[in-house]
Amino acid sequence: MISFKFIATDGKARVIRSERNYDALIEQLEEKMNKKPWDEKEFEVIEVRDKENKINFNLQDNDYPNVDIIINTLHGFKDLELTFGDFIEIQRQTGTFISDDEISVYNSIDVLLEDELDYLPINLEGRLKTDDYAFDYKKIFNIEYLKDLVLNADNVFITENGQVVIISRY
Repeated sequence: MISFKFIATDGKARVIRSERNYDALIEQLEEKMNKKPWDEKEFEVIEVRDKENKINFNLQDNDYPNVDIIINTLHGFKDLELTFGDFIEIQRQTGTFISDDEISVYNSIDVLLEDELDYLPINLEGRLKTDDYAFDYKKIFNIEYLKDLVLNADNVFITENGQVVIISRY
């Protein structure tokens, strides 16, 4: 079990308890929070508590998410195939409510580097008479250094399945 204490900007609070998975939490939020007056409230603090009901961490956000934003974010993280544990850990690591549109997910560090470096606008290929696929970013950049740089960045999270998540708002 996990519980979330939602503290609204007007000071009112409500606790939602759920199994530790997306579907159970979404169901509880839709059943208990997605109706008046809670569906109109914005949340200043969300306390996340473990099964012993000890506060694990607080999420504080100046953007004040509402129930719809929270439910949509849960669906988004689920669609990205991140585990519920990953969702919780990303929120804990940042200390603020992070939605799925504030992260980029890569299957591995190698996929991330390929996506970012393979199509750099080094315009020699168009001017030189070479094979169209002559550009190889691995021969230009220090890949081990870049991997180390990415994996040790404060806004990078490695999931339970080894995916690399870059958090744009940190």
